[in-house]
Amino acid sequence: MLERLHTRLLPAAGEPREATLTRWLKQEGDPVVQDEPLMEVSTDKVDTELPAPATGILTGLRVWPEQTVPIGTVLAHIRVHRPFTVTMPAVSEYVQEAVVARWYAADGELVHQDEELLDVSTDAADFVVRAQAPGVLEILVEEGRRVAFGKPLAIIHSVEDIRGERRGAP
Repeated sequence: MLERLHTRLLPAAGEPREATLTRWLKQEGDPVVQDEPLMEVSTDKVDTELPAPATGILTGLRVWPEQTVPIGTVLAHIRVHRPFTVTMPAVSEYVQEAVVARWYAADGELVHQDEELLDVSTDAADFVVRAQAPGVLEILVEEGRRVAFGKPLAIIHSVEDIRGERRGAP
């Protein structure tokens, strides 16, 4: 879904009644980050890029390049998820904490499900923690810090599907 198309295309001289999708800058199934360019549209008054209104996965494309549609038409959806907390996993009942050895993703970066997020190190073993959901990573613990098992390491941010007057994404 896209927040009312006219909120992004409203020219100073008046509101257009229709717009033509020039091209998608992302494909269905691609991850998108809020505010990154998602598509190009054209009206009789302006040509512009429209940004993604949310972070998630682009799904359900309904309008194709060179198709002209009335303002307010749903162009597609962005499937987004609720925030997910990444916690320090337990490796053994005898080891109670581990060190965050290395982050593979940066704070604020879009991560994909099953992507390697960080290396964790204990006296007994080293292992990789993977993302269990797609979204934007917020790192809570910096490299070199010792953390007890079960404690939060990061949050992967997003929201549930956007509907109605809020923008969803094409």
